[in-house]
Amino acid sequence: MVDIEGIILDLDGTIYRGNTPLTFAGEFVNKVKQKGIRILFLTNNSQRTTLYYSRKLKKMGIDASEDEILTSAKATALYIKEHYENPWVFPIGEDGLLTELIKHNIHVTFDWRMSSMLVVGYDTNITYKKLKDAALLLENGGIFIACNPDKSLPTEEGNIPGNGAQLAFLKEATGREPYIIGKPHMPIVKEALSILNTTTEKTLIVGDRYETDILTGFRAGMKTALVLTGATKKNDIHNRRRPDFTVQNLEELWKRLSK
Repeated sequence: MVDIEGIILDLDGTIYRGNTPLTFAGEFVNKVKQKGIRILFLTNNSQRTTLYYSRKLKKMGIDASEDEILTSAKATALYIKEHYENPWVFPIGEDGLLTELIKHNIHVTFDWRMSSMLVVGYDTNITYKKLKDAALLLENGGIFIACNPDKSLPTEEGNIPGNGAQLAFLKEATGREPYIIGKPHMPIVKEALSILNTTTEKTLIVGDRYETDILTGFRAGMKTALVLTGATKKNDIHNRRRPDFTVQNLEELWKRLSK
């Protein structure tokens, strides 16, 4: 067995696509846990709560408690709580982000004039007014934080616009760059390793997206496994640094880890 104590598992495109579990996902999680290896499910999607993901995985037959799930929304709230004293946050996002901000006793306002910080997460109810107010806040010196940089999201229909598309609008409008919490940036990695209680050298990150999941592993010094069940295809990594494992699915990964 490869010398690892913890595995960070991406969700969208790795464990499932939409509401459909991917090949061997449940079996992979069970076999890893039976070996005594700790698992953390890590998603850049800030749209949903940890409770939502726990219930979704359990419906697919995958045992996952809320404590085993880290979203970019939760990581963002934890980062704000640690680094800022009583900020007033103007949020763009959905239940996942709002729930985490409130859970961590962070002040939330929908009036940009009362806010000192803009936090942008994935929002399927985005409007021009939200973007306009966010731009005005940034023009007036507001702190700019983003849950994740994902340009697109994998669904059963195909790839759809993600949080990065919203950020692109604001960056073009204001010339401001956000401080990003989610993969492939280090704030979310720091929190993930703290939850797993592992070192980077003994942690494997598994995901379907080279520019987030695999790049996260490279930057942090973790072992990396790219599964070809989501965004990145084999030809996409031609002439790029190769992950430690490139596999068709989680079943192939398990076989290779078990050698």
